[in-house]
Amino acid sequence: MRGESEKVNKADENVAKAVAYEFKVIIVGDPKAGKSSLVQSYCQGIFNKTYKATVGVEYAERLVEVEGKLIKLALWDISGQEMLLKISDKYIKEADGLIFVYDVSEESSFNSFPIWMRYVSQHLGGNSSLLKLPKAVAGNKIDLRHKQVVAHSHAKEVAIPDGVDADHVIEVSARSGKNLNLLFYLLTNQMYRLFANGGIRRIGKTSIPAEGQAVFDEEIYKHSIDGSPSSRDGSEYSHVFKILLLGASRVGKTSLRFRFCRDYYSAEYFATAGFEYGTRTVAIDNVRVRIQVWDVAGDDVYDSTRRGYYKGANAFIIVYDVGNKSSFTKAENLLKELDLYGHSEAPKILVGNKSDIGGKRKVGFCAAEEFAAGWRVPLLESSAQTGHQVDAAFMKLAIALKRQLAPWKKLYDFS
Repeated sequence: MRGESEKVNKADENVAKAVAYEFKVIIVGDPKAGKSSLVQSYCQGIFNKTYKATVGVEYAERLVEVEGKLIKLALWDISGQEMLLKISDKYIKEADGLIFVYDVSEESSFNSFPIWMRYVSQHLGGNSSLLKLPKAVAGNKIDLRHKQVVAHSHAKEVAIPDGVDADHVIEVSARSGKNLNLLFYLLTNQMYRLFANGGIRRIGKTSIPAEGQAVFDEEIYKHSIDGSPSSRDGSEYSHVFKILLLGASRVGKTSLRFRFCRDYYSAEYFATAGFEYGTRTVAIDNVRVRIQVWDVAGDDVYDSTRRGYYKGANAFIIVYDVGNKSSFTKAENLLKELDLYGHSEAPKILVGNKSDIGGKRKVGFCAAEEFAAGWRVPLLESSAQTGHQVDAAFMKLAIALKRQLAPWKKLYDFS
């Protein structure tokens, strides 16, 4: 037991050395807006349907990567109950950023926004300090879209005068995890840009490696499920692999991410704005590995932005819809683009999603197989709806990445 404890402590020390910045973010809003659920979903990947009121202040943390820097977010969930607000004074004074959470299906929870801003302003020492504070507004419970009463456009109109960037007013779902990564990434990026030169609690440096050449292994499941089930919120791991999901819009990239990271599926379509992010910890050759899944927007308007996410990626999944011929053409264009931008040797896999559609198929398996062979990439057909072959797609890449490493080498080098 002592040996295991020493290993964990050493891993914690390595992570601490790698953290470049530490930012404290306070989460405010009315009771039952879903603040605690939002934090729990983001930090642990789980959702609890039972409401439990926050008493005073609750704490959670998570690491975020921005521009190659590893940043520790300390998230303070402030009670929404008036009688407990006095407790939060010292937490607000030390805040580096703020997120106001409201329930899109409950107008009163949004109407309290100016009240909360005044409250925070008082503790910060005035309105000028509030305007300078990096902020975001989260409209929670968009999975209840049919009950929505607070329009996104209205939320922006109200929030902007208090110094909230329009792009930082985001509708999210703690239940499904929708847009949570985008919410925290944008706020973290704003804090990083604000404090990078002045610096707060600067601790160290981190580096992101390049990708390597693939070696594929067909024996997936004995690795992916670890004897005991692989963890979707495991915190201990030896390697971190960054895998990008690429493809046209509506091919099901987000559904694949949800299925792999959360074992969750929703038939409702939500367009990805920029990128979204999920993680899952698996075991490969008795070594725990954290897989970061970057779900990149497929709309053409994001073409130039998308290429910026290629940096630091270890592997790529190119997704097409077997019922949409144009999405298959888009997959070919993406493969060409990866070659053009210097990722020709990166492990890749071509995934034909929605294999459950039966007679509605427009892209035959044999044609896709011939195409994949020409590009020397593996092909899988999957169904995010049923879960068929979803784990296999990610695990092929994870196994390839793990086995190309020397035993002493890690994709995150904490030295």
